[in-house]
Amino acid sequence: ARLMLGPGSGQILLVVAALEDQTTRLASDIARCLRSDPVWAWPGAEAQGGEISEVVREHLFTHVVLFGDELAASMFDGPVPATLGSARLVSVPSIQGLASLPAERRTLWQLISSNGLARHANN
Repeated sequence: ARLMLGPGSGQILLVVAALEDQTTRLASDIARCLRSDPVWAWPGAEAQGGEISEVVREHLFTHVVLFGDELAASMFDGPVPATLGSARLVSVPSIQGLASLPAERRTLWQLISSNGLARHANN
C-alpha cells in the first residue's frame, strides 16, 4: 500500500486506515501526548504517495505507529518488522478499536511512554 502524508515535519509517523481517522478526539489526544508533532499518513491511490520504506527513509522518521492489524498486514508481506531502516515500528489496534476498548488505550499509552515518545510534563 502507498501512503499519503499529511502536513508536518516531526520524527513520528502515525499511519491510520483512512484520512478521517486522524480527526477523531482520540487521535487528537494521541498527537498531543507525543514529544513532537507527529505526521499522519493513510493509504492512498496507487499513483500517489510512496511505499512505507520510501517514506520512512526520505523523511527520516524514527518511530512509526501503525493503527490496525489489517492496515499493518497490508504494508508488509508477513509480520510487521520491529524496525524499518532507522525507524522503530509499533503496531496497535485501529483508532476505532482503541476508542471502544479502554484496556487497549492503556496499552497504547504504555507503549508511547516505554518507547520514549511521550511529551514530558515540563514541555
